[in-house]
Amino acid sequence: MPVTEKASIIEDDNGKEIEDKIEHVQELSVTNTASESHETLTSFIDDIGSIITAKMAPNEIEDKVKKLSSAQKFHLLKHHVVPMADFVFPTKFYGGCQRSFQLRWLKEYPWMVYNMVLDGAFCISCALFANDRKGLGTLVNHPFTKWHKKKAKVHPHTTFKYHQEALAIADQFIASIENPHATVSVMHDTKRAENIVRNRHIVKCIVECVLFCGRQCIPLPEDNEGGLEGKSRKLFILVAHDV
Repeated sequence: MPVTEKASIIEDDNGKEIEDKIEHVQELSVTNTASESHETLTSFIDDIGSIITAKMAPNEIEDKVKKLSSAQKFHLLKHHVVPMADFVFPTKFYGGCQRSFQLRWLKEYPWMVYNMVLDGAFCISCALFANDRKGLGTLVNHPFTKWHKKKAKVHPHTTFKYHQEALAIADQFIASIENPHATVSVMHDTKRAENIVRNRHIVKCIVECVLFCGRQCIPLPEDNEGGLEGKSRKLFILVAHDV
């Protein structure tokens, strides 16, 4: 299932930190993608429940997530298994009545995925990319199963800083796989190359102006705006407008 929600609320003083994390993920994904191109669909994992079980410790989960290839993470983010519309969810007695997971929650929270074996929900972005998961629990290291506490557990999850960071990293990770030419590092190199070409053109124009002024015996511009110096200044300004 695609992760479409954007991390729109991130404090400014954390922006550089998040950007560094995103660049690190992009470097890993771009490097690994080339070596993983031979993988077949049989090696893909389409259920986070295949990675995280109900009783795993955070360090065990972290080790298993690290062993996932970029292709496997991408497949989990984009193609996580979704129950069929006629699937009958198991019921549990909570709050005085029988309750079950609701399929509509997957549309209400695009980052949410459901595991039928555990009968529980995870935040797929946090499950794969959350930092310092040792202090985290429901939806990240453990499935959310207490359906009567959805309002108290699920909605607040969207406001947590680690969730917003994980969403941003997941979105950039997907972009680095689908469009590797648009990654931060590649765009930076492209912009740098464009600046070099532009700066060389500027220097060339300045040199040509200086040579022209020398051949025509026109003094180079100084502080005054009149006379020959004013003409050379206007020449430089004219060239600058075309750069």
